[in-house]
Amino acid sequence: MAVGLLAPQRPGTSFDPGTDIRSRCPRCSYQNPSSGRFCGECVAPLRARCERRQVSVLLVDVSGFTAMSERLDPEAVRAIMDPAFEVIEDAVHTHDGTVNQFLGDGVMALFGVVACAPSCPDDPGGARATP
Repeated sequence: MAVGLLAPQRPGTSFDPGTDIRSRCPRCSYQNPSSGRFCGECVAPLRARCERRQVSVLLVDVSGFTAMSERLDPEAVRAIMDPAFEVIEDAVHTHDGTVNQFLGDGVMALFGVVACAPSCPDDPGGARATP
């Protein structure tokens, strides 16, 4: 728990870093289960939006791209790069990764980051949304 990392328990204090101190909703004061991520009443997040996670980052760069782009027309460079980007993107998605951004002649992909769709059970706002 981040609170435990930021404020380690000192001798003589009653604070336990494993204690869930966010069981009451900051928006509506509804008492929520300690394991909840969102308020059961107003769907407000119960935890900080930012979390520290271990992820893997893949950076792919095309060797010789600058020299190639100086010799060829921009349309020819694009005709070469578009299929390469499709192969890279398919490989990333095959291994449950997410393409974070295209960087000119390269790609930055993340693995270990969970992206929820609007109907994901972890996103009560999307699950409760009515058509």
